Amino acid sequence: MSIEKPESKIENSGELRKYIYRDNSAGGEVVFECVAKDILEADKMYQEKTGKNPEKQMYIGCSIEKIEPDAEK
Repeated sequence: MSIEKPESKIENSGELRKYIYRDNSAGGEVVFECVAKDILEADKMYQEKTGKNPEKQMYIGCSIEKIEPDAEK
């Protein structure tokens, strides 16, 4: 009998997700948004755009949203 490990749909699917970076010291103001396959790619895009590493900014948070396909297709 084999036991399968469940895969995290966000981390392992390779689907594009929307990443939203907020400055929690400024009331949650959105400072950057992008679409990427994973958080590492999104962090790299954030750093290229802002010149700052999001991992070293204590007030920057990131939320992830699933991108829904268009309902009309």
